[in-house]
Amino acid sequence: MYLMDNLLLDNPFFKSPVLYFDQTGSTMDTAAEYIEKGYPSGTVIMAAYQTQGRGRGRVRRWEADPGSSLLCTLILKAGDCPVPVHHIPVCTGLGVCSWLSSGWDLPAMLKWPNDVLVSGRKICGVLCETSRSWIRIGFGINLNQKTLPVFRDDGIVPTSLRMETGSEVHFEPEAVIQEVLRALHREFFPDQGKAGGWIERANALLYRRNQRVRIRKGPADNPETEDVTIVGINEDGALSVRTARGETADVYSAEILYGIPADDR
Repeated sequence: MYLMDNLLLDNPFFKSPVLYFDQTGSTMDTAAEYIEKGYPSGTVIMAAYQTQGRGRGRVRRWEADPGSSLLCTLILKAGDCPVPVHHIPVCTGLGVCSWLSSGWDLPAMLKWPNDVLVSGRKICGVLCETSRSWIRIGFGINLNQKTLPVFRDDGIVPTSLRMETGSEVHFEPEAVIQEVLRALHREFFPDQGKAGGWIERANALLYRRNQRVRIRKGPADNPETEDVTIVGINEDGALSVRTARGETADVYSAEILYGIPADDR
């Protein structure tokens, strides 16, 4: 592990340390360890490689060759975060979308609740966990992979910055994390003119909005699926949908399965 000294004064989250590991089990688990060690709110854990990277929900792993992705966890005390916990995955995704669109001119969109897509392919995943008074905000952005395995069970095909731009991405971890942290900070601490506007921005970038999709919800050992039309994201961070019966409902925990229901194709 080493401390990125040149970032120490530039981390927009309270000027806190940015720690870089050549290898770790999971940045989320390492972040929990550094919370116990007394590291301050705003600390960032980065890794070139994860041996036990994980994602949200059903048996999901984060797979990436060493040095090919931006793998990070930002830790915040709950009192330091102006964004309600249930808004964090969407606001984090908005920050990544902003970085991809402004820095790379890529049409990034949100797949509720915690993915960022480019042209319908996953380029970033977000994982948020809370423990006592702390929030761990994990995100992984595919940067330099030439190919990626499809191991998800929701049909989403992965992609990377290299695959989307068609050329190798030459990057320094210090520069990339600083750019991404600035984009995230703008979403967490918006200017006065943007305050409260995250819902409008999220809905403008919401993948499959006003389209029929299949969602999966319920316990992992006995999930159920339902065909709905996506209406948007509401103030609670939930997904508003219109059911087949024409009723509007709010979904707080579910997965959107890729594509239109098979019987509508």
